[in-house]
Amino acid sequence: MNVPAPSIRDCICLILAAGKGSRMGTPKALMISNQRPWWSLQLAQLDAAQLASIWIVSPTVRDAMEPRFPQTDTNTSQPAHQLITALNPNPAPLPMFASLLLGLESLALHPPAAIFVLPVDVPIPSPATFHALLQHATSPVRIPVHNATRGHPVYLSWPWITEHILTTPRPDPATARLDQLIAPYAECVPSCDPRITMNINTPADLKKAQEPQSRGFTPASPPPPDKSSPSTPHPDAPQASAKPLSRS
Repeated sequence: MNVPAPSIRDCICLILAAGKGSRMGTPKALMISNQRPWWSLQLAQLDAAQLASIWIVSPTVRDAMEPRFPQTDTNTSQPAHQLITALNPNPAPLPMFASLLLGLESLALHPPAAIFVLPVDVPIPSPATFHALLQHATSPVRIPVHNATRGHPVYLSWPWITEHILTTPRPDPATARLDQLIAPYAECVPSCDPRITMNINTPADLKKAQEPQSRGFTPASPPPPDKSSPSTPHPDAPQASAKPLSRS
């Protein structure tokens, strides 16, 4: 029996943004691109894709984002966005897998159909990429691929999450790696968006990402309308793992 693909409105994008951004010189959510903080540009792309999000951030990043972060309004058709603060008693940043667990556990009472996992230093891809991950694969774990290079966001179905991550006991957040957990289950999905393979670690990376040739791409076809929406508006491929989720 074919299981219908979930709507993008039944999914949530989990943005991992609790690192210090040591090489960038500032937390990456707060880096400035085109005279705007990076997080606000990412948020605009999520809204364009009609995708809700949860942001796992450090206290420093939350203090900077919160005054301008949109409040959830149930009377609009815009997707909801939420901030969750990752606290670590140690001076070091919270391990990335611990941030992932924090986000997943926050969703356990009212889980989505699936999540997209995206480190904050990877640009939000085109709506067509999200559509391809939803529609053009059958595995519970899906990774977009551009020119034989794997990238983000990684798609995880909620049933797979409950079976392999939200287990008892939980994977050790200090040592567990998402790329290793998903490797036996991952299905590659072609993407025409080069941004899925970007990794903005330094000011030089950010400058390159702002160049027109880095941003430009031609989608094969636009995603069809979401009928469930209101009518009012890095291991290298072909290795069987995504880019390691261990950046600062």
